[in-house]
Amino acid sequence: MKKRLLTVWATGLFVLAASSGAQALTINSGAIEVGSIDTLLTSTISPNSGEEAEVNWVNGVLGTTYTVANYFKDDFDWDDPGFVNPWKTVDGSNNDGWAYDLLSDGGYFLIKTGNFKVVDSTGKEVQGVTLPDTFLYQNDPSEDWAVVSLSGIALHLNTYLAQNYSGQYSVAAFDLTKLSHLGEFNNPIPEPATMLLFGTGIAGLAAVARRRKN
Repeated sequence: MKKRLLTVWATGLFVLAASSGAQALTINSGAIEVGSIDTLLTSTISPNSGEEAEVNWVNGVLGTTYTVANYFKDDFDWDDPGFVNPWKTVDGSNNDGWAYDLLSDGGYFLIKTGNFKVVDSTGKEVQGVTLPDTFLYQNDPSEDWAVVSLSGIALHLNTYLAQNYSGQYSVAAFDLTKLSHLGEFNNPIPEPATMLLFGTGIAGLAAVARRRKN
C-alpha cells in the first residue's frame, strides 16, 4: 500500500515536472507564465511559527544573513469567510500545482503547514508520528512567482517516513488548505566591507527597483 501511494504521488509530480520542463507553466488559462516548479531544498520540524526562529533556520541552512527585516510573511486564514486566496492553480495540474505572486525576488521562500495525517497500510490513522512542517524552496527560474506541487510535498514526507519509521506509513491526502503561511526573503544588506568592494556598482544597483505587488 505504501509503495502504491508513493507511486501515485510521484506520478502526479512527474506529470507536472514534465509539463514544466517542456515549457513554462501558466495560470489563468495560459494568460500568465509562472516559470516551473520550484526546488524543495529541505524541511524541518518547527517548534513554533515565530518569524525569528524561521529566519534563523533559513540562515543556518543557506549560510545567509537574513534578518526579520528581510522577511515577509503571509498568513493563510482559510477559516475566515473574508479571506481571499492568493494562490492560483497551475493550468493542467488538476489542483496539484499552485502559484503565488511574490513581493520580492530574493531567490528563496518557505512554506509552513499544519499537521499532516499519517496512515498505515490499511488506511488507519497512526498516532505519535511527527513530520516536518516547514519547507524551504529555492525559487527558480521565475523569481516573480513561487510555484509548489502538493504531490512534491507529499513525496518528500513519504520519503521522510520511509527513512525514519519502520512501519508502512504514508501521508493521507491533503489539499491547499494545509498550507498555513508563506515566508519570503529579499536580499540581505551587505556588510560594510562588502559594500566597499562593490562601490562603483552601487549607483547601478540603486537603479534596479525591486518589484512590489500592486
